[in-house]
Amino acid sequence: MRLVLDVLPDWPVKRSKDDRMYQVSPHTTLLVTALTPLPFDLRQWGDRIVLAGLTSPDQYRLLRATDEVTAAGWPVTIFRSDVVDPATGAVLGRRIHALYRFLEYGAFAAVLSTSPEEIDALEPRFLDAARRAEPSWEDEEIVALAQLWEGLEVHRRETAEPTEGATSGDATDP
Repeated sequence: MRLVLDVLPDWPVKRSKDDRMYQVSPHTTLLVTALTPLPFDLRQWGDRIVLAGLTSPDQYRLLRATDEVTAAGWPVTIFRSDVVDPATGAVLGRRIHALYRFLEYGAFAAVLSTSPEEIDALEPRFLDAARRAEPSWEDEEIVALAQLWEGLEVHRRETAEPTEGATSGDATDP
């Protein structure tokens, strides 16, 4: 199960199982994650995502947080933030996170950059794609034996019924 987000076809992609990472430029990366079960504490889940990669919460400066819904009606919270030097307040990078809730599953898409200017230029396209994102419930994991036969043409071979008085080992195959 994964998050489907429209991206430009010329962005090189690196995959790790279900997560996808796109190298937009030498300074900017787009990460799109798989769907995972949501934890009970959604605030802690969100904090863990938006603070990922930082050594201290003092490096995080929230610029804007908005609760929205996707075009299909799924709830999404969008965070725009700066990564700052705690000592000087200098901006070291900029991030936009879109955190999705799909029933009991969650996923996120994040665009991360050491260049605030690149994020600012990319923001309208990213937000447009983020607002159209949808879950894909398809999974390669087999959860039912019937899935083994999906898409295959199956031919059954009829076998002769055992004749009266014959034991199961005596039946002949036509």
